[in-house]
Amino acid sequence: MSDVAASSRILTTHVGSLPRPVALLDLMKANIDGQDNQAELDSAIRQAVSQSVEEQVADGIDIVTDGEQSKIGFFSYVRERIEGFEPRPGAGYAAFDAEVEAFPEYYKHYFGEAMLGGNLTPFVPVACTGPVRYVGLPQLQGDSTI
Repeated sequence: MSDVAASSRILTTHVGSLPRPVALLDLMKANIDGQDNQAELDSAIRQAVSQSVEEQVADGIDIVTDGEQSKIGFFSYVRERIEGFEPRPGAGYAAFDAEVEAFPEYYKHYFGEAMLGGNLTPFVPVACTGPVRYVGLPQLQGDSTI
């Protein structure tokens, strides 16, 4: 590829979670429930990340990610790694009403299978209640070693 073509090409990536293998979800759930399976879980995460990267490359993604394979969920991630948010138990899905109404077919599948089917912890939305600050550097460094 010429320098001109390479520099004018728009690279592609994605943001967010890619589906996790069922076996990985099972190990994550067991770990959350107190089972001492960290070595097996770490191995399964490494394998899932590797597979996720291979699939992204095969699909033509230029800038690959780990697909968030090691994360148990978005709201858990926010609570663990970002200051300035508080849980809002009982808020349910109300925060998503406008979007759900705009894309009902998608969200029927998403809430029925994709999201809740792999939900490892209770769904507890968060609300910003103070200054936002990233505090998850130790976990981020751990992510890079998986």
